[in-house]
Amino acid sequence: MGLEIQSDHAHSHTAKSVWTDSLASDMDNLTVSELIGAKRHFAPVQSWFDSWAFGTPSVYPLILVGDSGVGKSTVARAYAQRAGFDILDTHADAQRDVKHFNRVFSEARNRTFFGENRCLIVEDAGAISAKAWKSFDDVISAKAFPLVIIAQHESEVGWRYRKSGLVHEIPAPTSSDKVQLLNSICPDHSPEQIWWIAENSSSWRSAKHLAATTPSDFIDPNVNPSERTRFGHDEVSGILSGQYQSKELSSHPLAFINAAEWNGGNPEHVCEAMRLHSLAWVVDGLSKVSMAYISTLRADTQHKPPFRKRNLRGSDRRW
Repeated sequence: MGLEIQSDHAHSHTAKSVWTDSLASDMDNLTVSELIGAKRHFAPVQSWFDSWAFGTPSVYPLILVGDSGVGKSTVARAYAQRAGFDILDTHADAQRDVKHFNRVFSEARNRTFFGENRCLIVEDAGAISAKAWKSFDDVISAKAFPLVIIAQHESEVGWRYRKSGLVHEIPAPTSSDKVQLLNSICPDHSPEQIWWIAENSSSWRSAKHLAATTPSDFIDPNVNPSERTRFGHDEVSGILSGQYQSKELSSHPLAFINAAEWNGGNPEHVCEAMRLHSLAWVVDGLSKVSMAYISTLRADTQHKPPFRKRNLRGSDRRW
């Protein structure tokens, strides 16, 4: 997703991305809050980077996998910058032999002129030769700096590196997520055109490219006008009132459950929704069933529940 000048050397730069929810012309200062999508998909990445504040993490390196254009590198850069690291990266268009990686690793071990620790992002793992991979052995054993490996599939990274690391998949964006992006970068397109682009693209990158090549007056006669996509409490209230239906809900499941309980929804339905949500953490495939059931919750009113602070017994920490 980044737009940067490439060379045969790893280099430090500020990531550029259109993966944001604003129309700001300056896309250099990418922040975590600008990422679109369910934050639960990014939680392992955040946790891994945050753990460096307390020493070297027990799992190393971080391996992000997913289809091309889903934002693997963007997510890595956003959380690395949030954690205060200066970013180095290396791509497949470089002459990446053992000598190249040894030079990159040496640079990553050293702090910047301003005293910042560095994070190395290795792109295109599938394009690294078996001989070049051997140069990773000492680095992974030493864990001297944050190392993020980007791959389309985990099989592109050898088992001896995966077994000690954190492998996390960045999923493809939902249609609702792509609509949110497209609404911000395509002000001249109609809601029907926005939805058509979202439905006919498979990633952030393909959505952006399709939007750039779709005339603003293009109309597909096979596309029916769709209701605007809702987000946040607007989405929650729409579901509880029965006035909004979506195959892909973007809000957290507990947002719907808490709102249904607060607004006097059927207690049996609320309890069943909570039960399914709790089991979805341990039963594969139950998450979709849980969300489908949650989308059937109804309440006569749709007020937003107040923020409630509570103390954990035996602790001064507030939640």
